[in-house]
Amino acid sequence: MIYISIITYLLFIIYKYELNGSPRGFYKYHIFFTYLILALVAGLRYRLGSDAYYYEFFINNSAVSILEIDGNYLINSMYQPGWLLICSIAKYLGHYLYLQIFVAFVSVFSVYFFLKKNTSYVASSTLFFFIAFYHYFSVEILREALAISLFLGAITVYENRKNLSLVLCLASLLFHKFAIFTILIYFFLRLNLGIKGFIFIMSAIILTIAYFEDPLIRISTLYSVIADINFESYALDGSMTIFGYLLYICKIVFPLIIALYGYIRRHSISEHIPPRIFYVFCGLISSIYLIRIISLPYAERLTNYFIIFVIAYGATLLILFFKKQNFAIRNIMFSLVFLASCIFTWLPLTKPNDDGLPGYSMYYPYYSYLNPGVDKVRQARLESRYGDTEW
Repeated sequence: MIYISIITYLLFIIYKYELNGSPRGFYKYHIFFTYLILALVAGLRYRLGSDAYYYEFFINNSAVSILEIDGNYLINSMYQPGWLLICSIAKYLGHYLYLQIFVAFVSVFSVYFFLKKNTSYVASSTLFFFIAFYHYFSVEILREALAISLFLGAITVYENRKNLSLVLCLASLLFHKFAIFTILIYFFLRLNLGIKGFIFIMSAIILTIAYFEDPLIRISTLYSVIADINFESYALDGSMTIFGYLLYICKIVFPLIIALYGYIRRHSISEHIPPRIFYVFCGLISSIYLIRIISLPYAERLTNYFIIFVIAYGATLLILFFKKQNFAIRNIMFSLVFLASCIFTWLPLTKPNDDGLPGYSMYYPYYSYLNPGVDKVRQARLESRYGDTEW
């Protein structure tokens, strides 16, 4: 019920203020209130998400208090130092919930400030963010969510404060190993490539990765120069059905379409969203999905860092296009896009995962610490993986 209420509220804001042009006197208050609710829903959730479940187990059983932490613990642990420090503070305070609330507010409000800074249509961007990424972002990938939050901040300040942008990218390494790619992206942007240069470099990368029979081994070898790590746990199932291929073809084509449309209209849309960086990220995410299909399934994990850019860019262009239509057409068209987005995103979540549970089961039904409850099937599956977190 809480998810339906959030979607309904966002649709009200979009239809009233963004599509149909009502005065925006209370618009910013509606947006802030929405993000406050999103942060509370994520922060107060009770045993939702497999990663969150494991981190609760980690704090209760393996983490040390901030008063007992030492350099050896930070260096030799499987987690990055920034994450260990936060876990140690939660351990000292006495409950995993403190960690969960902190991560929820930082990650959710990083999206709020990013969208507020970079697009005129925050509500539409938030709606599609909620449909496509919010649950995974705020429930499943706590460490990576903090790294992504820092990356969003880095890109937001990139144009005016490049040194701070680099510092934020470096800081993201304190929370997740994949954040190494944020630094590569920073220097990639500094090249200031044109469209032809960008296409040439991405084509060379795709062809190089496709050439190697098992690129994961070579990537692991290169990364071992920095740290001793095993990437196999991040590998995805390389087999794919016809429906799966169609799904990924759509994921490849859609960002390219909005990038092309945005590039053509770049001068007229610049007052609503900064176009150059956004269509670069559209090209990057399409390239990653293509790599995922042809050679390296686990590469899809990198799209976590770019998907919010594509959502914001696509939502902004959609609203600008719809506003040119008459009242009936723009509202009907937006409603159809909204329904199609729900189907496109949520239908794959009905497929059972390795545990036999559908993908949505980690997010629904929703329980919170204010009204705790347990889905017995989900709880049994989680305990079979990690044990009882109350140990």
